[in-house]
Amino acid sequence: MHQVIIVGAGPGGAYLAYLLANNGLDVLVIEKEQLPRHKPCGGGLTPKVIKLLDFDLSPVIEDVIYSLVLTRRLNDPVKINTEKPIVFMTSRDKFDAYLLERARSAGARVLENTRIDRMQQNSACVTVASGDTEWQGSILAGADGAQGIVGRTLGLNRNYKIAKALEIHVPLPPNHMKSYRGAVKVDYGLVPSGYAWIFPKTDNLSMGVGTINSRTKGLANHLTGLVQAEGITAEAAAVTKRGWTIPLNLSMGDLHNGRVILIGDAAGLANGFTGEGIYQALLSASMAAEVIIEQIKQPSPALHKYSASIKEKLLKEHSSAFRITQLFYPAAGMIHRMISRQNDLALELLETIAGEISYAQMLNSFCKQLPGALIPGLSIR
Repeated sequence: MHQVIIVGAGPGGAYLAYLLANNGLDVLVIEKEQLPRHKPCGGGLTPKVIKLLDFDLSPVIEDVIYSLVLTRRLNDPVKINTEKPIVFMTSRDKFDAYLLERARSAGARVLENTRIDRMQQNSACVTVASGDTEWQGSILAGADGAQGIVGRTLGLNRNYKIAKALEIHVPLPPNHMKSYRGAVKVDYGLVPSGYAWIFPKTDNLSMGVGTINSRTKGLANHLTGLVQAEGITAEAAAVTKRGWTIPLNLSMGDLHNGRVILIGDAAGLANGFTGEGIYQALLSASMAAEVIIEQIKQPSPALHKYSASIKEKLLKEHSSAFRITQLFYPAAGMIHRMISRQNDLALELLETIAGEISYAQMLNSFCKQLPGALIPGLSIR
């Protein structure tokens, strides 16, 4: 029997495996696909990610961003330059495979191309199965994403608000890519209750649109409008559009059940303002590792400590981030005019995304700078 079984080898699952294996635990990672594999995602690593990890990510960094270009409905560009990196660009196929290799090197066993189809737990262990093959573990970690089988099967909190996104990766020749280096473009107003982005990679642009309103229609049309505005319709003509859902857990209910925990997107930990999920996956893996290492030798591991630590660490931040979202989009035109006159608000947003100030502090700043009539129901605590 394994000490820990992890279902899913994305950033959260791979990093949890790395941390546990590094501490001498017997870890099995089960992944339904073969890595590297394409994963729909903007691929932006915030400075928080770099600070969290204890190993070098330079082998998978494709660009370092020092400039942000903001537009309102694809017009009125405002460029903000910074001395410190805003975000580090990567591709999820490379990033995820890199983390998984770190886990392997630390001693974790990895099974790829293995889809879990059933599982159960009792007082002594957790059993997962794929076809006729079964594995047993003392603790099971669900790192299998927003639609993962672990949470669905074992009765964990799944009452998440769902955002959605659609993206393409447009290949461009080196001379064309030069004009995009070192900068990201973000537009608000093109997509209702959402934003559009252009992120430069090694030889392509990640271009996407996302919305916190799951009922919003026409994302494909909005993405087409973004492509047309960049004048690269021909280059994007044969590129496949890929969509995904972004789970937003705004209540932070129990993320454990007996011997089972959820991390990352499986726990709905994405940020409601930016849609960022990689940092939250890695952070929750780190927090899970602390509890698992402490509890693994107990006959009945007290995994409630994980749920409590996630709620303590993330509930206020996630609530504040979502409140900023509710405030930002209705007032986007006014905010863009404010930013165009002075960049302090944009710089404060960048500091928030980087983790230098909290979303609660950013919410206070918004509420102080915008007219009170625009912020009904947004109490400051």
